[in-house]
Amino acid sequence: MAKKKHDVDIANFNVTFGLEDKPLLSYFKEIVYPAFQAEIIREIKGKNKRYELLDCSIENFTGKDSDFVLIGRLVKDTIIESKSERDEIGNIKEVDKKYKMAPYSIFIIFLINHRMILVKNQVGSPDYREFGATVNYVLKEYIRERNKEIGKQKKSRETKSKMIEPYGAPTVNIANIPHLETIKEQLKDIKIQKITIKMFPLNGTTDYKGVFGSIRKSMGEVSSKTGGLYMNSPKNKTNVEKLIGDSEGLANFKIEGKTSGGEEIKIFDDKFREKLSIELNDDDNLKEKASRIFNEFSNKKELTFSDKENEELYKKKLTEIKKLN
Repeated sequence: MAKKKHDVDIANFNVTFGLEDKPLLSYFKEIVYPAFQAEIIREIKGKNKRYELLDCSIENFTGKDSDFVLIGRLVKDTIIESKSERDEIGNIKEVDKKYKMAPYSIFIIFLINHRMILVKNQVGSPDYREFGATVNYVLKEYIRERNKEIGKQKKSRETKSKMIEPYGAPTVNIANIPHLETIKEQLKDIKIQKITIKMFPLNGTTDYKGVFGSIRKSMGEVSSKTGGLYMNSPKNKTNVEKLIGDSEGLANFKIEGKTSGGEEIKIFDDKFREKLSIELNDDDNLKEKASRIFNEFSNKKELTFSDKENEELYKKKLTEIKKLN
């Protein structure tokens, strides 16, 4: 049985709905899960790229109530063009060939805390940004169709008296969870000139650390959903590293500065992730691979993060989730 090593990302999968920023599990049965199973295609016109969520299911690999996850594949159908290649003796020859490819990534979303694992099948497999863009598109398309149905039902005499409300638009943000040692490695030869912190609506989470608590509190006081903070020319790099690490995937970062050679550089939060990998058997099916991934990484600190609000909502929705399993 052949084994291959695969790159692994751990991230915060953040989805809210409507003006009230209702968390993901609020509409999990009604919107999220059926949308993931709807096989809606996101097409990038002019770039020969089509994205689709496939083989999505609710699984529990331990039997514990706290361990229900949403798994599946994000497939990227694409066409690679080749205009030249080498012949048998190594000479370059002109060609005009096209190759169909379908690289995919396996995803596991932890429903209790909205953390996720993304495992790339090969070079060119979709990353977490492509996953976020696809989920955003899929949810919007599914909600648009559902709201059309609700509009028709409201006009009918049979349902005129019922309070059927349309679903609010989704907001999707996926942020890598920073790793302190990687942060130090990325910043060790950088003279930092500016730090930009971007805050986005969260899945009901209110347990913030340090400066993030202050920003979130201020955003709440003025009824703002998004916000940010700029810091110019910070001198204490140790505290900068701690600041980024404390974000725990609940904010986006951009670092601007110069290298030791004087070159201007911008570093985004995806560069602060821990470099992880896993060996998987090629012959295993999706559930077998997902089980192996779950067992390998589920006890990592970044994936065991929890807070009171999300745990309470998860418990309320647990019966619904079990019925979908």
